Amino acid sequence: MLSGGYPSDVDVNAPSVDVNAIHGLDENEFETWTDSEADTLWLRDLFPHRNYNVRVLTYGYAAENLASPGEGTTDQILPYANSFIAERELAGSHQRAIISRKSC
Repeated sequence: MLSGGYPSDVDVNAPSVDVNAIHGLDENEFETWTDSEADTLWLRDLFPHRNYNVRVLTYGYAAENLASPGEGTTDQILPYANSFIAERELAGSHQRAIISRKSC
């Protein structure tokens, strides 16, 4: 999770929505969402997640594994998708709404 230090009136165990930020093929899970000049991780520092009881998460993966010539990306992405689903179920959040933001 990107943010710590929630205000005491926000129940971090029961966010209403998960925002999942997924980086592109030539990036990583934090640099993608960071303005290097201002050293601002905008998902944490600028997104109003505290106001709306939203949990913001990044999801990192080994992008180089998806660049193999001749193989279908569906087969390569499936293990990541299964892991993502399993982690949500283990956390008891599989029925919570998801908003995904992807970078290309």
